[in-house]
Amino acid sequence: MKYHFKGSSDHTIDNKNRLNIPAKYRKFFQENNENDLVATLSLTDPCISLYPLSIYENLTESFKEKLSKLDDRQTWILRNWSKNADDCTFDKQGRIILSAKLKEMTKINKDVIIIGTIDQIEIWDPQILEKREKEINISSQDLRNLASERGL
Repeated sequence: MKYHFKGSSDHTIDNKNRLNIPAKYRKFFQENNENDLVATLSLTDPCISLYPLSIYENLTESFKEKLSKLDDRQTWILRNWSKNADDCTFDKQGRIILSAKLKEMTKINKDVIIIGTIDQIEIWDPQILEKREKEINISSQDLRNLASERGL
C-alpha cells in the first residue's frame, strides 16, 4: 500500500462533528481499496492523527514488538495509543465523524487545518498549530543536521 499524504487545507467541522476529508487524500484510500481509518490523539502533538487502518495496525504491531509493558513510560505510550483510538469510515460525501473526546482533548472546535504527513493525516486547531510551530522553532541548520544524521 502506498500513502503519500502531503499539503494542507483549511476545513470546517459541522455541528454533527463531521469533517470532509480532502479529495486529494481520499484518492489514496480509493487506490488502496481501503475505506477504514483510525483517529487517535497524536503521541507527540496536540492534534488528531488519522491513519489508514492498515498503517495503524502495522504501527500497533511495531509498538507491541518494541515496547515493554514492564516499563511505565512505554506502557503509557501503548495505553494512550489505544485508549484514544476511534474507528472511522467515510460516508458517501467523503466525511468522517470525529469523537467529541478527541475534539476536546485537542481543543478543536469548528475550523481546522488538515495536514498530510506522508503516512497519516493530522487535524489541527489553527491557533494551536501556529503556537506549536513557534514553540518548536527549528532552524534550517537544525534541519540540515537532522538530515545529515539520518543519512539524507
